[in-house]
Amino acid sequence: MDLDQMVDKAFAQAISQYWPFLIVILVFALLKGLLTGKRSRKRTRKGSTRARNVPKTDEEKDYDRRLAGVAGELKVRTFIERRYANSMHDTYLPSKSGVTQIDHIVLVAGAIVVIETKNYGGLIIGDERGQKWTQVMGRGAARSSFMNPIHQNVGHVSAVKMALGADAAVPVQNLVVFVGDAKFGRPLPGNVIVLPDLGRKLEQIAQEHPAADHAKDVWPMLCSHCLAKPRPVLEAEHRETLARRSGYRHSKAT
Repeated sequence: MDLDQMVDKAFAQAISQYWPFLIVILVFALLKGLLTGKRSRKRTRKGSTRARNVPKTDEEKDYDRRLAGVAGELKVRTFIERRYANSMHDTYLPSKSGVTQIDHIVLVAGAIVVIETKNYGGLIIGDERGQKWTQVMGRGAARSSFMNPIHQNVGHVSAVKMALGADAAVPVQNLVVFVGDAKFGRPLPGNVIVLPDLGRKLEQIAQEHPAADHAKDVWPMLCSHCLAKPRPVLEAEHRETLARRSGYRHSKAT
């Protein structure tokens, strides 16, 4: 018997004698691997859950609000520009307190409509008179307040009227449009609508204020007021206006 045959015979005898132990070791290793993988996946899930539950910083919340606002304004802008020839969007005008930013201004027949866009989800609670409206998310655990958008847009309407001048006999309409899947806890005031109703509302305004030459004549003047300064200058002045207003509110509260 040569050496190779002797090795093969010895290996076969070892396998026949110890195969039950080898099977036990193999099963043990397999079970250990499965348990280790399960624990690892469980830790990963726990880690991701913790990451999801970490509260957002104020900067992150502000960024989310700005992003949602831009997305909402874009939807309204697209709707308007497809239907009306004369409109301005995300524009600035001088106001009594400095410089104000206006989401949309559109010439509808014989009237100028100033639109404030809000992109919100959850449940919205508010009325025409209240200073603040409330957004309720989930099952009511998360609540946040925001300025009554009707009152907010009053300042924008005033800025447009100031630009047109006291002698301009053109009606300026205050309109608030909600974009998103928000629900409302109370009936909406007449000048607060959701995006699907925007076309119907603008048609109603056009019927109430038929086209007139004086409305078309004042539109270029309004555009010139919005373009009176370079945009970066207006943006900086607007930030200064907001800072002054915030400082005033803080000093008044304290």
